[in-house]
Amino acid sequence: MQHTDQVLRQYPRPGLAAVAGTLPDLSSTDLAALPGGRTAHRGAVPHLLREVWINLGGKCCVLGFLLLGLIFTDAETKLLPDKLTLPGLALGFVFSLIVPVNDLASQLLPGVISVPSSSEISWRVFSLLDACLGAAVGASFIYGAGAIYLHWRGVEGMGFGDVKLMAMIGSFLGIRLTILTLFAATLTGSIFGLGTVVVVWIKRMRRRMVRHHETVAIARRRAWESARMVYRYYQIPFGVFLGSMALVAFFFGNQFLHWYWGVM
Repeated sequence: MQHTDQVLRQYPRPGLAAVAGTLPDLSSTDLAALPGGRTAHRGAVPHLLREVWINLGGKCCVLGFLLLGLIFTDAETKLLPDKLTLPGLALGFVFSLIVPVNDLASQLLPGVISVPSSSEISWRVFSLLDACLGAAVGASFIYGAGAIYLHWRGVEGMGFGDVKLMAMIGSFLGIRLTILTLFAATLTGSIFGLGTVVVVWIKRMRRRMVRHHETVAIARRRAWESARMVYRYYQIPFGVFLGSMALVAFFFGNQFLHWYWGVM
């Protein structure tokens, strides 16, 4: 087992640490009893690593394909098609049984949640649970934010496409990285929205000063009224930010969280 852990530590990628806990802990006597002895077991470790990398690579490719397609579709048409989000949600649950999701449930409730079965089945159950929690939390947050915005502003802020997209992201990332994705997407989306309003305000103020020869005060006030109309009716494709931040969280989220908690 020490040899296996050393091999896996050389590849600090999502899921490999959890897979290390499912490998058999074989003593020297056990190795000698295997067909081919220690040599056969040493050959099994690279084989297992290849299997892990194939599964993890498949998950990366599928998630990247889905998110990139949804990002560009939302940016161009402001639509998030069900043909991508719903199959992606199902694939996220399937991959959670193959590649471990961040096992937050067992970390928060050690000893409380237990599965009377082998360790391999146990991590699969916890991984699926984490995927379900990520999907539920992500979808609930977007749905709740959209309902609040509709009640407050009287216009629809986020549709069910964003809800289903966030459910898909949660099934792939788990609850911890889903929360990180929501926070990062909200922050970047807010910065983009405010930046858009400021740019429109400045451009229209300059245009009114040049074309209509208005004073600075009058041009600033009327341009601000125009910018407020943009702020009220312009629909930001929030799926672009959700998808982009989900990719960032998938590849770099754990490193960021380790750094953040280290600083705190």
